[in-house]
Amino acid sequence: MHSFNFKTKKQSYPVKVRINEPSDSQNNNLNITLVLMTAIGVPLRKYRTFIDALTQKGFTVVSADYPCCGENRPHIKRGVDYGYRDLVVSFIPKLIDVAKQTTPDNQIILFGHSLGAHIASLYCATTDFAMVGVATGNIHYKNWKGFGKIKILAAIVTFELLIRVYGYLPGYKVGFGHREAKTLMKDWLHTAKTGRYDFMRKSLNTGLGRGLFINIVGDDFAPYKSTKRLSKLCADSQLNKVKIDPSLKGNPHSAWLKSPNEIIDEVYKNLDFFVD
Repeated sequence: MHSFNFKTKKQSYPVKVRINEPSDSQNNNLNITLVLMTAIGVPLRKYRTFIDALTQKGFTVVSADYPCCGENRPHIKRGVDYGYRDLVVSFIPKLIDVAKQTTPDNQIILFGHSLGAHIASLYCATTDFAMVGVATGNIHYKNWKGFGKIKILAAIVTFELLIRVYGYLPGYKVGFGHREAKTLMKDWLHTAKTGRYDFMRKSLNTGLGRGLFINIVGDDFAPYKSTKRLSKLCADSQLNKVKIDPSLKGNPHSAWLKSPNEIIDEVYKNLDFFVD
C-alpha cells in the first residue's frame, strides 16, 4: 500500500492509497488509470463493487479515503480541519503523483462522484486535467426547483447550526455523510448560498479542463440543471444522461454503486472524448 502526507497550512495527516490493477483474467488492460474521488462521508469500502467492476473492464484505479476519514486517522473532530482548496492543491496532486509513479505509461483521468467531482472540477479548471463526474453538480440552491430548493435551504440552516455547536459537521446525525471538516462544509455552504467558489482565491474562467459529466435520471441530489452548471467549469465538457436499473433501492445518487455497469459502460463508450 502507498501513502503520503496531506498538508494544510497548520496540519499534516497521513493518507493511505490503494492501487487496483486490471483483472488478469480479462487480459484487456486499457492503459488508463482512474483516480477516484469519492462522495462526501462515504468510506472507500463502499466503492468495492465499483472498483472491482472497473478493473474487470480494464481500468487501473488509484483511490483513497479523504484525509481523516475511513481508514485514515485521526478522524474528523473539532480542530481537525481542511477545506476544498486544501483538497485541490494538496490531496489531488498527491494522488496523481502516485498514479504517475505506479502506472507511468497510462493516461490518467480523475473520476469524481458527488463532492468528489466538485473537487475534481475545480482542479481540472485550473490545471487543464481530464475528468469524469458522476451524480454531481453545482449545489447553488437556485439549481433546484420547488421542494428540492426548500430542502437545500433547510440544509444550509441546519448545517450552519451544527458546525457552530460541534466545530465540525456531524453528518451522521442528519443523514449527510459521517464527520465532515468545518472549513470543507463552510466552503460547501458558501457555494450552496451563492453558486460561487470564492474560497479558491483564483479565477476559474481559465479556458482549461476537459470533463465528461454523467447525470443520473431521477437523482434528486444532483438534478440536471446543477450538473450542467458544474460542467461549465471545464472549457471542454460533455454532459450525458444515464438511466440506472429501476429495481435498485435507494436514491439513484448513490444507489448506482450497488450495480455500476450502466455508469461504467457510459464512460467506456465515451473514452474517445479524452483523445486529443
